[in-house]
Amino acid sequence: MTLTMAQAYQILAIATEKAEELNVKISIVILDARGDLKAAVRLDGAPWRSTFFAQGKAFASAMNDMSSADLAERADWAITRALMLRERGNFLCVQGALPIRLNGEQLGAVGVSGAPSSQVDEDIAAAALAEFDPIVSAR
Repeated sequence: MTLTMAQAYQILAIATEKAEELNVKISIVILDARGDLKAAVRLDGAPWRSTFFAQGKAFASAMNDMSSADLAERADWAITRALMLRERGNFLCVQGALPIRLNGEQLGAVGVSGAPSSQVDEDIAAAALAEFDPIVSAR
């Protein structure tokens, strides 16, 4: 099963709505399970670098099928440092990304960056995934 554009856009729309509710200026990136870009947005007023950070968080989450916060706890492990070096800065072990799963299968990851704290970034990603309805987005 692969992440469809409709599903990626649905997650992006929900995350955008949540960010607007919280009045935070963020970037949101959706990647498929391979780590390839499916959708992205930098909201008006979001820092230019937030898109890069959101994608790096999402890439790390997609490659490990786990939250980037959990990966942050492993940032000092030799294997994690090796991956970060190999990916030349595109693999960020910083809170703010979560894997996208459907029926136990990983479809990709959503990464968020730019909020005042990494916890808020992850809260936005979690809210988007909580409302994500793959049946609706497949129509």
